[in-house]
Amino acid sequence: MSIKNIWGKIENTLKSIKGIEETLLLNQADRHYILGLEFSDEKKSSGSLGIKNNTGVKKTLGSQILVSFLTNQEYDWPENNLKLIYGDEIVGEDISDPLELARLEKCKDCCVMGNIVFYNDRFKSLKAPDLELEMLIQAKPFPEVENISCVSEAMVALPSRLSDSYIKSRMGIESNNSMGTFLLGLDLKPDFCTNMEYCEPVEVCNF
Repeated sequence: MSIKNIWGKIENTLKSIKGIEETLLLNQADRHYILGLEFSDEKKSSGSLGIKNNTGVKKTLGSQILVSFLTNQEYDWPENNLKLIYGDEIVGEDISDPLELARLEKCKDCCVMGNIVFYNDRFKSLKAPDLELEMLIQAKPFPEVENISCVSEAMVALPSRLSDSYIKSRMGIESNNSMGTFLLGLDLKPDFCTNMEYCEPVEVCNF
């Protein structure tokens, strides 16, 4: 597979997935701008659910290839992305399974708010005044793209509202529409990069 064909393969794969409307290959300037937006969002969004830390977006921004895609309501969003961390303990998390949520609502040691579950028993046992609650948002594997022969890893992450608006503006779409955006970061296999004399694994690929 040639370098010119890689993006076409990625784009075709993404557009074959139900619920994905548009795709956009992001450049180095986009990476820097989105990183700044994410830091701004973390400062503004930290509150009752703890200090926000979107490690998922940060991971995708460090990938060789960075892609954004726009989704409609038919897209199957990644599940269980958010965890509330206190010290070394998970004291809360988002849960998508309605049956599990219903079970936990009846549990006296849990508090369910929407799809976020707080484990009250863990909160009570962890009272360290020098620790703060952390809201951790993680990336998830994206097997559809990872199955492409030259790809070693593909991770998808949910950007902040600030980054969502920026990505939509790059796509020429109004930021207040009902569609969502995701960031997809992927790395190429080392032997592919070496054979094509194109990039090293740690470098950013610019098509």
